[in-house]
Amino acid sequence: MRQALSDISVVQLGTGVAAEWCGKVFADLGADVLKVEPPSGDPLRAEPGAFATLVTNKRSMVLERSSDVREELLALVDAADLVVETPGSGALADWGVDRAELMDRRPGLSVVALTGFGATGPYAGHAWSDLVAQAFAGTLLLDRRGPVRLPMSVTQCAFGHTAAAGALAAVLRARASGVGAFVDCAASEALAANPTRMGRYLGWEYGDRKPLAEMIADSSSTVLPVGPHPCADGFVAMMMIPPQLREMLTVLDSDELHDFFARPDAFVRPEAKEVLDGALYPWLLTRTRREVTDAAQAAGWPVTPVNVPAEVLAADHLYQRGFWVHAVDPELGPVVLPGAPYRFAEGGWQLRRAAPRLGQSEPPGPAAGEESRPVPPVATAAVHEPPLRGLRVLDLTTVWSGPLLTMHLADLGAEVIRVESPRVFPPTTRGYSPKPTEQMLLSSILGGYGPARPDRPDRPYNRHSLYNSINRGKRSCTLDLRDAEQRELFLRLVAQSDVFVENLKSSTLHQLGIHETELLAANPRMIVLRIPPAGLTGDWAHYTGFGGQFDGLTGFASLCGHRGTELYETPTSQHMDSVTGPAGVFALLAALHYRAATGRGQVVELAQSENVLAQLGDVFVDLQRGRQPQRYGNRDPLRAPQGLYVCADGRPLAVTATDDEAWQALAAAIGRPDLAADESLARAEGRHVAHDRLDEAIGAWAGTVTAYEGFAALQAVGVAAAPHLSEGEFAADPQVVAREWIRPLDSTDVGRFDHLGHAFRGIPLAWDRGAPVLGEDNEYVFRELLGLDADEYRRLVERGVASEDYLDPSGRPV
Repeated sequence: MRQALSDISVVQLGTGVAAEWCGKVFADLGADVLKVEPPSGDPLRAEPGAFATLVTNKRSMVLERSSDVREELLALVDAADLVVETPGSGALADWGVDRAELMDRRPGLSVVALTGFGATGPYAGHAWSDLVAQAFAGTLLLDRRGPVRLPMSVTQCAFGHTAAAGALAAVLRARASGVGAFVDCAASEALAANPTRMGRYLGWEYGDRKPLAEMIADSSSTVLPVGPHPCADGFVAMMMIPPQLREMLTVLDSDELHDFFARPDAFVRPEAKEVLDGALYPWLLTRTRREVTDAAQAAGWPVTPVNVPAEVLAADHLYQRGFWVHAVDPELGPVVLPGAPYRFAEGGWQLRRAAPRLGQSEPPGPAAGEESRPVPPVATAAVHEPPLRGLRVLDLTTVWSGPLLTMHLADLGAEVIRVESPRVFPPTTRGYSPKPTEQMLLSSILGGYGPARPDRPDRPYNRHSLYNSINRGKRSCTLDLRDAEQRELFLRLVAQSDVFVENLKSSTLHQLGIHETELLAANPRMIVLRIPPAGLTGDWAHYTGFGGQFDGLTGFASLCGHRGTELYETPTSQHMDSVTGPAGVFALLAALHYRAATGRGQVVELAQSENVLAQLGDVFVDLQRGRQPQRYGNRDPLRAPQGLYVCADGRPLAVTATDDEAWQALAAAIGRPDLAADESLARAEGRHVAHDRLDEAIGAWAGTVTAYEGFAALQAVGVAAAPHLSEGEFAADPQVVAREWIRPLDSTDVGRFDHLGHAFRGIPLAWDRGAPVLGEDNEYVFRELLGLDADEYRRLVERGVASEDYLDPSGRPV
């Protein structure tokens, strides 16, 4: 049976979780992915849980890394559309193959390289690790014990998905133009291209580049409840914003709270947290997780249970949705694996085979009749244009995950049109209020507004750093889809578009009067991408909230934090929002390729929480093997030592001894030959036992050097290291500057400011305009696309349909 990518062939030379995930997402949608391994096997085979999860649907071929078998490798590559490599641990050069010469000989071939810092610049070739990449990217979480990495291998999976999206775009471009590409994907850039990092950086630019305060958002530091909170049988996860205060007060039903928060200065009064906690905790501690969640969700207050992985593995919701799949792994036997991170109506994810034995390279199954026919191109044939130029996307997304996804589509050249209601202000999407108070404007949590241009009306919702950082390159038109006449205009727009994306609560689209069948009736070739937090079906489908609180539902929060910390100390993250973007782009590109082959559009469902669960696959497989998950903090379960060490200038330096050779180099660099000579430390197992002692030694050395001095000294001997930088230091870093990763964009209401760049490079990408102001492209949409004449458009303006302001119920600007 045809799958979306059945006609694509991939040779995976790269190793490590990111490369495996990159290859996996191709294989899971039908591509023939051949994993090339040395005779001793990939090192990941030593971790059966990870291998069983990451290598499904691939084939394995044994080939010594040597120029002696160069011709054998070239024969494999000659039949491929894509090569996945990780320079330093599995790349064309290991077989004596020059990448540029190969691509000259095979002009339609694309190569994606996954590196820590990029293929160019002064740090090209530097050693790296997951912690090192997170530190340099500025994506470490923060709690009261200091910075801490995101847990397990989730960021490497996200990095792999980003690389896969860039690689698939390159393959589709090559199919249209005959010209392949070298896709340069750096972990430090891919990870930094997330809403939190991008919004914080632009907020720093907006604030005259003054140092930003480090913000710790947890249950003990914010007035409104954030993070895990105890209840009668465990914990519940909370994340909310001021506009949701009313829903919380309704549930808690406290006259004292109602009276207190009726005061205009309630949030800045010193007793505010004490008053709220005095009502909140007694209410929580007398109710179970289920009771708290049901009451809160019924009122629209975002709360979910905090689960541990064993509870997630047993959750009815995921069985109702058929998320878990049964497999027989050649090493582990019967095992339950995570299923699809996205669900296609046709041509989607399948588990065709378990992870292969070493050298198990039986040919892929016979192709269906359709698969042998050439597939019409998806991308433009113009090699100097971004590949999705000419594709139109209707964007009905809010907050972070959806806008980030559609930003990536705009980067790829698609015309993305945000469809926004001028009568419903979306909190957190364009700030927290259409007319924020002075306290909000100055708040470290609620602020982030750019300066108003004197020649423009003061519309703060066009100046918020989070919105402007993840909506570049898009257009904006206004339509209130609750109105039947405006829905008809929207459906006319649907008929002229290729993709529709929304990430509303699962029931909201239908409540607006828009159904998937109606969209496909208006345009049978449309790809409808729905991105609910927990899926469109099942017990959790109606849950509303933010990514940080769904971390509790997926078990992610239970793994996140420093070693030895309790659940209530868990730092908040927006990981779910960040990883939805690359996954959604990859799924959409695959669906568009399938549409080109079949002529049919379809509905694709990307349940954001299931995408995170897929990234935690090794946790759930290891759990079935009797391995209990734990918080590792900044340490690594396989490598040692690893950690963050404070340097003489107060900056943390991330350090990882990635293998035994790197350990020897590290011990020598810090002036401890005695440690290098200690036989008990020769292997990672011994170094794990002595980790506290090694931390002391590395920390003592770090205290004698600046972070940049330590970085240079360790990288000079091949040890993975990187400083954790402030915004100013990051902007001035030689690698960032050399790769011109920070560049200016103009936005109508704030002017020109620098923004963080693309998640990958190597194919033409758009960098045309900043985020649109509300309704900026109304005239273009209504007159040019929909063909309304001047009088018809004028009437829309007079009625407040086409508006550049948010409107109150009477139709006046708020």
